[in-house]
Amino acid sequence: MNLRFPLFCFISLATLALSYANNAPPKAAVHEVEDGFWGTKIKDPYRWLENVEHDPEAQQWVKAQADYTAKTLTSLPGYQKLKAFITELADSEPAKIARPRMLANGKLFYLKTAARQNTAKLYFRESTSADEVLLVDPDQFAKQDGKPRAINFYEPSWDGSHVVYGISASGSEDASIRIIATATRQESNDVIPRCEDSSVSWLPDGRHFIYTQLQELKPGQPPSDKYMNITTRLHEVDSNPENDPVYLASGSNPTVQLAPQQAGAIVVLPGCEFCFAVVNNFVANELRLYAAPLQELGPKTKWTALCDFDDQVTSIGFIGANFYFLTHKDAPKFKIIARTFSDGHLSPEKEVVPESGQVIRQIVSAKDGVYYTASDGATCHLYRISGSDSAKPAEIKLPYPGWVSLFDLLDQSSGNLQAPGILLNLTSWIRASAFYKYDPDRAEMVRLPLQPDGPYDQPQDLIAEEVRVKSYDGTEIPLSVQGLKAFKKDGTHPVLLSGYGAYGIVDEPYYFPTQLAALEHGMWLATAHVRGGGIEGDSWHRAGMKATKPNTWKDFIACGEYLIQNGYAAKDKLAGIGGSAGGILIGRAVTERPDLFAAACPIVGALDMLRSENTPNGPPNIPEFGTVKIKNEFESLLAMSTYEHIIPGTRYPALLFYHGFNDPRVPVWMSAKAAARFQAATSSGKPVLLDVDYESGHGIGSTQAQLIRRRTDVLAFLLWQVGDPNFQPTTPGS
Repeated sequence: MNLRFPLFCFISLATLALSYANNAPPKAAVHEVEDGFWGTKIKDPYRWLENVEHDPEAQQWVKAQADYTAKTLTSLPGYQKLKAFITELADSEPAKIARPRMLANGKLFYLKTAARQNTAKLYFRESTSADEVLLVDPDQFAKQDGKPRAINFYEPSWDGSHVVYGISASGSEDASIRIIATATRQESNDVIPRCEDSSVSWLPDGRHFIYTQLQELKPGQPPSDKYMNITTRLHEVDSNPENDPVYLASGSNPTVQLAPQQAGAIVVLPGCEFCFAVVNNFVANELRLYAAPLQELGPKTKWTALCDFDDQVTSIGFIGANFYFLTHKDAPKFKIIARTFSDGHLSPEKEVVPESGQVIRQIVSAKDGVYYTASDGATCHLYRISGSDSAKPAEIKLPYPGWVSLFDLLDQSSGNLQAPGILLNLTSWIRASAFYKYDPDRAEMVRLPLQPDGPYDQPQDLIAEEVRVKSYDGTEIPLSVQGLKAFKKDGTHPVLLSGYGAYGIVDEPYYFPTQLAALEHGMWLATAHVRGGGIEGDSWHRAGMKATKPNTWKDFIACGEYLIQNGYAAKDKLAGIGGSAGGILIGRAVTERPDLFAAACPIVGALDMLRSENTPNGPPNIPEFGTVKIKNEFESLLAMSTYEHIIPGTRYPALLFYHGFNDPRVPVWMSAKAAARFQAATSSGKPVLLDVDYESGHGIGSTQAQLIRRRTDVLAFLLWQVGDPNFQPTTPGS
């Protein structure tokens, strides 16, 4: 063993160097491993790449691939001009605003990326008309070691005197909680580690807050245990976090059912006399909820159950002692029921908003009532329940047709029982998003003066179309298409078709000025609302998960065929893209119909589903995709695993895999293994490239420069592959 390993490394690294010198991506060594599942033998030739964090050979191969890809793409004739154009479009936005919070006293907090700045910074104003004050600049942390930082979340106290925020490095999302005093901008010395995606709630005194924390893995403990045994603790500002008492954990409180593999949190809402314990199965949308009087909150709180998973509740709103539950039980498009909570007991339910043709999306609370959104396809509507027994929900007129985004129980950034009205984000396919405050006293929407219009925010020559496409089984799939008014459906244009199809998430309408880079190069942009997503409600989601997952990529294929048949796309100019769980969609579409696509880009894609369960984020995703420990779910995972459907000698389209090396959700080896297998299998002669950013992760917290690079890489690659004359290599054999 000791003699074999150095020789093995020498031969492999020499092969990498030779391949790179010959202007070709380095071939990966094959070291086959065989697994058995339920009588089925699975051969894995590139298992060794999973050890990319520690194995020098795997690191060398990935680095050589990344260097080759960077060299190939940046040498394309149109690359630098395209990057300059995308940079110009990105810089045209005076500012990008995210996650604004308005308190009952009028103080306003928000994340802002100013034009030509690289990261989002945390600001606040005493009022909407007051000058903005910079609170937290992640770039100051980056000066310590040169690694980019991002603010992952923040939560102001009820009076705005303090702000808790989470910050992480290099796209890792491995956030540490820090605390800053708003008036003095003085940082507290107490720093709390392992707070990735922490749920934070302040108590009314402004000195204590509740937060969730991941366990510290012991030596030898498997990475898949990362999200097990999450604890909820209480912290006092300017105290030692090591002494923080546990308020909720698996087995800590007999009145709360919380298993080690579930996520639990305690939520305290401004102005609400109750607090809530929330339990979920991570990616599953249904909640188990408990309530208790806020004054009784402590480690031994006696919680009263409000609903269990079988009740299929996904969110909750409040008006006094009336609780409003958003549920899809016996209502695939959702309904809202109300129950009164008094003396630890719930009254019988009363249906307030019955199921209808619209899909009810979100529900949040305010001092003047409960607000909810409902959608028809890709168009959203906003309604308010006033609380009167006789009053029917009233629709609130939006400034223009589009999609309304609110926030939910675990992220109270648009709901506040101390203040009337709500904050919302409104966007569409043809204009940039904007934030509004609904003022119920004047019954009007007021745009927040945070983000001035940019020159490309609402192009007059941009069009959007909504069509429906029959899938293989006759089901009609919504398809959204964007283009320029000058485009003709004459079968000459390239089309970039995107999709996702998981967790019941909707591919919501969106527009960014940087999209003009593709449109100006004659490319239609299309979004397939495939099953597995949620555009048609819960049944749409369940029609594309586990055993029904094939519907996801078959719907995508049907949409691609439609675009060609109806003149949007030339037959040899259809490109596909999907990210994260959308990697299943794009990977399996390519392996099932390699002839349909000229090129495809899996972005941080989930591509090896049989091995996913061994990753940190694998167990939390079992409710959506399944486990190899159950026979029929293993079969479903095998069906959706791109890696297992790559067939040698197949003419695959050109492929560009993009991944952040520090991705905590989908490990980089997913893309590495798939790229290696496609490179060895394809007979088309088209490139299979692996693009790696060593200072980013899943995309959360990426800097402006990283986003510009990724967008340029992807678009340059696609324009090259669809035959744009400005992107054809000049080097023979490229």
